Amino acid sequence: PAASAEPEASPERVAFVAGVAVKALLTAQDAVSTCSPPHVDSPTGRRRFKKGSGGRIYEEAFTLRCYEVGKCGQAKMMTIANLLQECAADHAQALWGEGNWCPLTMKEQHLAWAMSKQRIVLDRAPAWGSELLVETWFHENSRVSARRDWVVRDAKTGERVAGATSTWIAFNLQTRRLVRIPAELKGCFETCCPEDEMWALPAGGGGGVPDPPEGAAATEACTLAAQRVRRSDIDMNGHANNVCYVEWALEDVPQGVYDSCGLREVSIEFKREANYGDVVESVACELGEGAG
Repeated sequence: PAASAEPEASPERVAFVAGVAVKALLTAQDAVSTCSPPHVDSPTGRRRFKKGSGGRIYEEAFTLRCYEVGKCGQAKMMTIANLLQECAADHAQALWGEGNWCPLTMKEQHLAWAMSKQRIVLDRAPAWGSELLVETWFHENSRVSARRDWVVRDAKTGERVAGATSTWIAFNLQTRRLVRIPAELKGCFETCCPEDEMWALPAGGGGGVPDPPEGAAATEACTLAAQRVRRSDIDMNGHANNVCYVEWALEDVPQGVYDSCGLREVSIEFKREANYGDVVESVACELGEGAG
């Protein structure tokens, strides 16, 4: 939810990408938007556990670079998604050692974490050169999933810029199948998570992502685009990185809508992997106010 009154919303558009649905709420241009890929080579002190958190909340400082903003000088949604991903990865390394996304016990069993859902809400779009502070933490969610949340703040003023929540599942890198979270990780959840449950966004907010309208690609209200998964899209788990889906979905939004609106929110449900060479189709449809 934005700190200030929300502008009047224009119609929602939903783009479906390789079994992944990205729900984008488009609002007036002066409202909000988001950003693209960053890896900040942080000097000492830019990555750390938050003071007073007992090592249960991690924070990292970032500076928005010129290639991480759009033509209006504001961060793109892909930038914000990448900042969240980078902070989560560095949190994992702080817990389990350099180069490790997960504990040794998971690596020994050929297991890895994969995101199954994510929701990002922008309160305002930060500009080129902005100093941002990203906080992240996680909680056990169920036997097969964990929840990770983030809050992005203006590093100078402390003002909230964005919030995000996500669900992660453990899967086997050899069979590519979902598995239960190893019992050995129970202790990690007890010692590494905030003692009281914390949410960056209201629990249950955003709703699910609707299925595309039947025959959507054939209607005048919808546009269709196809992209081939590139080598540069592949991440350490051997499939297209989660941020690619946001980029693919937005590529299908008509230029007039893209130029006249700001992107305030995305909700993503990852339903299957996209691998190198796959052809991914995305469909963007104008659903009208209150639809979907």
